[in-house]
Amino acid sequence: MTKSTYRKQPAAPDPVRDRRVEEVVQRLLRTDQYERQAVVNALLANPASLPVFVDALVPALKSRDPDVRRAARTTLLQVGRPALPALKSCLCRVHRGPFCVRVIETLVDIAETIDAREHVELFLALDIALCQARDEAVRLAATKALAALRRAGEHGCSGLPASGPWALE
Repeated sequence: MTKSTYRKQPAAPDPVRDRRVEEVVQRLLRTDQYERQAVVNALLANPASLPVFVDALVPALKSRDPDVRRAARTTLLQVGRPALPALKSCLCRVHRGPFCVRVIETLVDIAETIDAREHVELFLALDIALCQARDEAVRLAATKALAALRRAGEHGCSGLPASGPWALE
């Protein structure tokens, strides 16, 4: 057997599941903060399905409607740590534009709730984003994010050393 035999295959499209995910995401984006928190709590109670909802929610950060963007960001912040993989994945694929800046800002806000190892992983992802950025706004957002994570390390909020190759001085 070849190595590819052991790789996990993507799930087959399921129109019923996809429709249900879309309904929940729209509910998250169109409700008040209390109902949104109740839906997030229900999603957090079922961690196995959470990545599907987060993956469907992240693109809402691209919306032209500022209320939808705000709701998506608020929801991702409420989800917190489980949203990191999807957001970091976007950061690796998108290197310019307001969407990337929103992803960086959301990641930094979630960083307040993660442990030292995750801070280091996030720091590396942001450093790579800075190197690959094609847009001045993205470079500025990534630089500010790296500085904020570094300051958190200086104050003992994460495992980031206060000096090293990532120092911005």
